[in-house]
Amino acid sequence: MTILPDLPDLLIEHVSVTNEVTVIVRDLPASGRPLHLIVHVRRFFCPQSTCIRKIKASRFPSLTLPRAKFTLRLQEALRDLGFALGGEAGARLGRRLSIQRSPDTLLRLVKQAERPAASPPRARLVA
Repeated sequence: MTILPDLPDLLIEHVSVTNEVTVIVRDLPASGRPLHLIVHVRRFFCPQSTCIRKIKASRFPSLTLPRAKFTLRLQEALRDLGFALGGEAGARLGRRLSIQRSPDTLLRLVKQAERPAASPPRARLVA
């Protein structure tokens, strides 16, 4: 019994490739030009009742999150723009850097960001 590395819950013996989908993923600009990556995503089907999931798509964890349209690098840059400048100003600077996204996108990424754990207040000695 062999398990596919990027699809751990599908067994090779029972899996067939259902189809292949082309997805365009946006990345950080290169030399001032927008960069779009064309990614071919394979979908797998397992007809066995022992399979946990019947249909599963291959993933690229070092490139992008599942169903995301941006690379992790671009998402981080957009989130940093949103944190530093906010929506409108971040979008204006992004246009100058060839990263054209709406202010709403920047604010959504800021809201989705993990917040650092709040440290408990430190006790102070008052004399």
